[in-house]
Amino acid sequence: MANVETVESEGKATSGRSVENLYKDKAGKLHARPPQDLTGIVKKFKDTGDTLDRDLSAFPEHILLSLAAFGLHQVLQNAYGAAKDTAEKIELAEGRLENLEAGNWSSDRQSGPGTSILIAAFIRAYETKNGKTPTDDWVAQKREQMADEAVAKEAQKRPAIAAALAAIKAERAQERAAKLAKASDDADSDDFLD
Repeated sequence: MANVETVESEGKATSGRSVENLYKDKAGKLHARPPQDLTGIVKKFKDTGDTLDRDLSAFPEHILLSLAAFGLHQVLQNAYGAAKDTAEKIELAEGRLENLEAGNWSSDRQSGPGTSILIAAFIRAYETKNGKTPTDDWVAQKREQMADEAVAKEAQKRPAIAAALAAIKAERAQERAAKLAKASDDADSDDFLD
């Protein structure tokens, strides 16, 4: 492996593990998390000092797409891993997808609702207060503000936003319950209930 510099400010890559997973940037520096200028991966085997170092350009496009799809599933699973129920899993997965679609890789550990449900809560609170629908510019401004996790968390503490958010979550839970009830009605008899 070529001489590379590990970026210490990125945090520990895989503390306590025998294999360290790192991501290489265009300058050849290694990071614990994928940088925006990602060019490859490095696996360091701590017990022997051996490394595997691969440039992403070595792989055919269809393999990269397959790896991306596999990784996307894993990232979503990581996002909802500690969730208690399906509603929470869906909410956390949707939030993670929104962050990724907005170009934010490093926020996969963000807690709380995703941007779309927060924006829906803002719109509902605005409509309740003002009796009209907000402008597209107003919505865009709120969407930009909610990209900052600290601002999003603070916004959720405001009573009008918290009330709208709770109502939207309850509506979504009712919709999921209705789907489950329909699926139950459509299924053959459940011998567990006999």
